[in-house]
Amino acid sequence: MPQGRHYVASIFFKAIIVWPLALVWAAGFLCAGLAVGAYVVLSSDLPEVPDIVSYQPRTVSTFYADDGTVIGIFYKQKRFVVDLQQIPPLVINAFLAAEDARFFQHNGVDWQGLVRALVRNVRAGRVVQGGSTITMQVTRNFLLTRERSFSRKIKEIILAQRLERIWGKEKVLHIYLNEIYLGEGNYGVEAAARGYFGKPVEHLNVAEAALLAGLVASPARYNPFKSEENARNRQVTVLGRMVKAGFLSESEFQVAKEQVLVIRGESPRPFDLVPDFAEAVRRYIVKKYGEEKLYNEGLKVFTTVRVEYQKLAHEAVEKGLLEIKGRQKHLAILRTLPVNEINELLQRRATPNLTTDKIYQGVVVKINRKPKEKDMELQVALSTRMKGVVTLPAASAGVYKVGQVLALKFQHFVDEVPVFILDDNPQLQGALVCIENRTGYVRALVGGSGTEQFRFNRALQAKRQPGSAFKPVIYSVALERKSYSPATIIVDEPIVVDFEREDEEWEPKNAGGDFLGPVSFRRALELSRNICTIKILMDVGFDSVLKMADRMGITAPLG
Repeated sequence: MPQGRHYVASIFFKAIIVWPLALVWAAGFLCAGLAVGAYVVLSSDLPEVPDIVSYQPRTVSTFYADDGTVIGIFYKQKRFVVDLQQIPPLVINAFLAAEDARFFQHNGVDWQGLVRALVRNVRAGRVVQGGSTITMQVTRNFLLTRERSFSRKIKEIILAQRLERIWGKEKVLHIYLNEIYLGEGNYGVEAAARGYFGKPVEHLNVAEAALLAGLVASPARYNPFKSEENARNRQVTVLGRMVKAGFLSESEFQVAKEQVLVIRGESPRPFDLVPDFAEAVRRYIVKKYGEEKLYNEGLKVFTTVRVEYQKLAHEAVEKGLLEIKGRQKHLAILRTLPVNEINELLQRRATPNLTTDKIYQGVVVKINRKPKEKDMELQVALSTRMKGVVTLPAASAGVYKVGQVLALKFQHFVDEVPVFILDDNPQLQGALVCIENRTGYVRALVGGSGTEQFRFNRALQAKRQPGSAFKPVIYSVALERKSYSPATIIVDEPIVVDFEREDEEWEPKNAGGDFLGPVSFRRALELSRNICTIKILMDVGFDSVLKMADRMGITAPLG
């Protein structure tokens, strides 16, 4: 019987103690085998950890004026890379407390944090905590995809440890703080400090640093521009974690918690200082170096523009346009056609669909004057099929003539006849380029009137007849190649030019139709006298003028 009892006890011991332990050990070995197998399989297909020297983040390209003023920033990711030594310890500690308080204690993977996150996720029935260290976040962003899977997590764990061995803690932290997205298009702590507080990261205080660190969890949810309450709540959480990690004392926590934050509103864009000039430089850089370099490689472009000159140039253009409006009382008259060319013009034009928000060009084809009435009527034609009327005061009788092309605004129909009014206040435009004679530097450039950005730049993009602007080229040849001087006398008088090859004569005139007689070379250029210019051109010859134009950089075909 005693032996029987021992036999039963032995069976009972094995059933209760040994076999379960054996099963546990077997399960443990199986799990370990699976883990080793997974490690071998997954680690055989991992990307190489790059050399830290090859780290080239996307950064902002900056344009500078002559005095160093920033006139443009261009980027796809707004990032300003700063050395780790430029980032205050309080900022570093805020991000460590928010994301990885044990950063300097683990080897890239915080196993305690992973277990803690696993327990919390199991209890919640969903993913509420990731357990990723700063190193693992850098690994994911640099070497892996953002796919959520078990295999990617294993790869992340393996690579994070390799990354720390190769790069070291400081390099990992440096890249993390320059790469992390913090909302509002800001990448890295420097861009975020400028974007939210209008100052560099080295000037942040503890309260501001905690707010930025709180953005990592959800840049949209904790964006202070969208919800200051959410942002402040998250900031207090980060400050509390800083106390728990030993980065802040309780008294410092209370001070930071109560500190009033000045969240910076949207500041004026540097581009607005000299928009036409900056856009011209941007186009040049893109054409010469490509968009990739401009928007990703942090170029520093130093230009010749002077911001104070640009302001004066803009004021000069606006003032000049106002003066033109003051001098020319009948701005609706665009030009005058010879009567025999009216029909040809109208036949070329399509009949428009009239709306009140457009400006139309109509030719005066008839003028009805009624002596006993206070008004006169202009009959205007927009095409061969559309004719309308414009009613004006009788006092305007001497101003308007048949053949004039007028700027018209449609008002309404009367018995199917369109009634127009004159567009006497058109949106005049102008352009200005200020070039320093001594250096050739462009100091100011205005492409048009108004504040519309990325508009048509009349200083660079307009292609028009140069008119009298070409006359200085001709006068330059006379000074350089001939014996002309500013005091040389030229007779401003009627002349006839015979075109032998075309069996035709040309009788040029001055703009005002008058002649001044003997005038000095300098005065002729100052007054832009056509006759004097033609005489000089005939004297110096066409070939000399074409060569001079080529030397001056004129590329348009002139021959």
